[in-house]
Amino acid sequence: MSLPIPAVDVLGHASRARRPPGRIVWIACGLAALVLAALPAAYFYRHSVRALAELRAAAFSAAAENRLQDAERAANAYLSRRPSDPHMHLLLAKILTERKENREALVHLEGIPRASRWWPEAHRMQGESLWHLGYASRAEAIWLECIQEHPEAAWPRWDLLRSYFLEDRRAEAWQITRELYDLREDPVGALLDLLTFQVEPPSPLSEARVWEQCLRVEPTNYYARRSLGSCYIDLNRGPEAQRLLEDCARERPNDVIVWRSLLRGALQQGEVDAAERTIGELPEEIAGHAGFVPYRGQIGELRGDWQTAAHWYRQAADQAPWNRKVHYQLALLYRRLGDDELAERHTEIAERLHDAFTTLSHYHSYLRDPDKPQDAGLYRKVARMLDEFGRARQARMWAELADALEQRTGAGPARPSTPFNRRSSYHPDPVDEAELEALY
Repeated sequence: MSLPIPAVDVLGHASRARRPPGRIVWIACGLAALVLAALPAAYFYRHSVRALAELRAAAFSAAAENRLQDAERAANAYLSRRPSDPHMHLLLAKILTERKENREALVHLEGIPRASRWWPEAHRMQGESLWHLGYASRAEAIWLECIQEHPEAAWPRWDLLRSYFLEDRRAEAWQITRELYDLREDPVGALLDLLTFQVEPPSPLSEARVWEQCLRVEPTNYYARRSLGSCYIDLNRGPEAQRLLEDCARERPNDVIVWRSLLRGALQQGEVDAAERTIGELPEEIAGHAGFVPYRGQIGELRGDWQTAAHWYRQAADQAPWNRKVHYQLALLYRRLGDDELAERHTEIAERLHDAFTTLSHYHSYLRDPDKPQDAGLYRKVARMLDEFGRARQARMWAELADALEQRTGAGPARPSTPFNRRSSYHPDPVDEAELEALY
């Protein structure tokens, strides 16, 4: 008995023409059911995406209009549905930083991956938040890393500059100022920041609070201890200042700033014997530093040894002719010694320097006003005054800015363009020791 042979197509497969029709109907019904079930999901998905987009737009719009509470609500609602959006984390971190909630801001900043396009800004903001929480050395490390990763970026340098000013790290502050100037992003702003610390230094009380907070979380931070010791001298907290500064002197015995602060503290308390002991304890490598000369004169003055005091003050005036306090002291000493002519000469110099400093402060206030126009003539006046105050490199940079502005506006004769070195890495720029002394 022969078996039926199924129909075969040209490829050798069983013909689908003989498949039972009921099975096809069931497959079609299943597909239709799947489509019908997917329609509500697609509808809700579309509306969910639209709602997310609206929340995102609302957050950024409110932030742009400075409605920070509305922006924060929208940002949190958005992140509850899409927690991995780095841009939204950055926005929320900015809002929290504005409210000085730096610890909470760090949580959002640390969640932004390094591969994200928002990482550079987030990384810099990490440094800013850490600084405000007292982690000064960690903040500095982050900003230096930002400069290495983005050599042409100005933003981490601005943060570093203000940190170095407060820490009295003059060589580093000068180097960063020069780099900002060379980058040409805002050269006037860079020089104005340097000028601000020269004419409007922060109050000792506010600065002391910064370093006290830092030492609570970074108790071994050298610059924080050194700066706090200096602040305590100004706040008449002599024993605390001495303890901090003596620790720093043991740690870095060749740090001129520490020894100067120790001398200033002893003399401010009228402890002449302690000041003389400090002079005797100076390491040989720094004992002849010009920064100690005025204190030698002050010791002689407090001892009643006018001739010795005048000798040291004259040397100080020769080394730093812009130091008006030294000229005032010389005027007083020469009157005691009966030399009215020399007394009058140094009085005139001191008064001229005082008037020049007052004028420079007025120029600084004018230049910081964003509504005031750029003025090449004013830049030149600032340059001349800074040169008189021993800040030759700053003076040259202000003069270069005046030249560039005159060329741009056609207000002056054409001059050869000044070459600016665009450094791509962080390298100290050597500067004369006397000019560092005159910085601020």
